[in-house]
Amino acid sequence: MNPGPGTGDLGLYIHVPFCARKCAYCSFFSVAGASDAEWERYVRTVCAEIAARGKGERADTVFFGGGTPSLLSPDRIGAMLGEIRKAFDLDPGAEITMEANPETVTPASLAGYRASGVNRISFGVQSLDDSLLAALGRIHDSRRAKEALEWARTAGFDNVGADMLFGLPSQTPGSWRRDLSSVLELPIRHLSCYELTVEEDTPLAVANPVLPDEDAVVEMWDVTREETALAGFTHYEVSNYAKPGRECRHNLKYWQDTEFYGFGPAAWSYRGGVRYGNPRGFEEYYAGAGTGFPPAETDDLPADQRLAEALMLGLRLMDGCRLADLETRYGPADSVIRALEPHIREGRVEVVHGRHRLTDNGLLLANEVWADVLVAG
Repeated sequence: MNPGPGTGDLGLYIHVPFCARKCAYCSFFSVAGASDAEWERYVRTVCAEIAARGKGERADTVFFGGGTPSLLSPDRIGAMLGEIRKAFDLDPGAEITMEANPETVTPASLAGYRASGVNRISFGVQSLDDSLLAALGRIHDSRRAKEALEWARTAGFDNVGADMLFGLPSQTPGSWRRDLSSVLELPIRHLSCYELTVEEDTPLAVANPVLPDEDAVVEMWDVTREETALAGFTHYEVSNYAKPGRECRHNLKYWQDTEFYGFGPAAWSYRGGVRYGNPRGFEEYYAGAGTGFPPAETDDLPADQRLAEALMLGLRLMDGCRLADLETRYGPADSVIRALEPHIREGRVEVVHGRHRLTDNGLLLANEVWADVLVAG
């Protein structure tokens, strides 16, 4: 058994693999459409998995991701949270996040989610340009996105987030600035900004769109940092910005090498230095209810590779990570230290108060740094 990850309360992730319609760029495990009977079977099995895995451990974050969790009724979200409270020692101040699509919520459903215990909601806005939303295959328009964010505030959510995409077909740095400044005027406390990646075997890849060139994307990156800073957001992770104290506590667990459970088809867990994944197929996942939910995949890496992965994830944070802490858990880091040396010399990585972190120049070349770290592990 490998040495364990960092200490701390568990994070709990629930994968909701259903959508109203697959987006043109999406490669995640999800299917479009589900009958009420399918929803019921899914919720019943996830509750059984939670009961089977939970042994009263302390947890302080819950995250409903997908897919589109806001296709679930508030009662069903509440049922899974109820099972979590029975199986785990859930902190009374736990962060409980649900991802949502603007077109799938109403004022009433948002009030229901809030009453069920959800206290943080993150909307997949992606853009406030209707032509870009249509090109991406999104089912909402800009008007509905703005309405949904306002409804969430009225429903009692004071921790609302939005996801945005840049580097889209026909997008320019100027249009991205307008789009970004518009969403920052809305009642949000957290913002995730991701560069569009065209994944193989998606409708967007088949369409083969013309994307902005590298110089334009770099300028969009600069625009993102400028506009978020002006709006009072702190850049705390490569792609994430938050008002002070509103960082996503659940996602920080991934970047800080803290343990978590994942429930539902295709979800992954990380315990005792080992990652293990649930089956991607629905029938295979449902069959696991009768055999204790055995993992379909297990990722039990040697300690040096686990250290390299933990360092790579830690370097996603603007504060970086303390390599000495990783050596305490996993052993000597000589190989990754050698891999970092040229990046330190060339100004891509710096060491501040014992923490390795990316510089501004390093952020633009982060993939190169991360790749060298992983190869060295």
